[in-house]
Amino acid sequence: MRFTDILHAYFRGESVEAWFFIVPAGLLLVAVGCALLWQNRSPFDVGLALPSLLFGLILIATGVTVGARTPSQVQQLLQTYERSPAQLAQTELPRMEKVVQNFRSTFYAFGALTAVGLVLIYGLRREWTTGLGIALVLGAGIGLTVDGVAERRTHSYVAALKSLIRP
Repeated sequence: MRFTDILHAYFRGESVEAWFFIVPAGLLLVAVGCALLWQNRSPFDVGLALPSLLFGLILIATGVTVGARTPSQVQQLLQTYERSPAQLAQTELPRMEKVVQNFRSTFYAFGALTAVGLVLIYGLRREWTTGLGIALVLGAGIGLTVDGVAERRTHSYVAALKSLIRP
């Protein structure tokens, strides 16, 4: 497979994930948060609604940012590749290796968020902590899904970048 095909596949996946999963998940969480606050505003509803709104807004901002920047990023990378494949690899490979390293940190962070959520649900057993715990587990699950899909997509792109250095 040609390098440019791998580059396009990687960033197409990034764009699709942003526009068709991250943004819709964020919109859904915002809708859930608004609906919970609109109904009777019990402690459970508020405990679930507020972090759902926060996670939703973060997801929307992230998805729109990633989705909007991807086309220009691809064009810039292709222009650099046409000038000098080695130069592209020298700049893009360290960036992507850092991205891959960050996935390990986010996996642990989402795992910790899940653990805190479960403690709030099963340990404290108050209405608002149960709602908050559910929201934390849900947000962490979405984060793990997004990063799990994204991390796997990086493998072929990083390997292709490495092949530009040592063909």
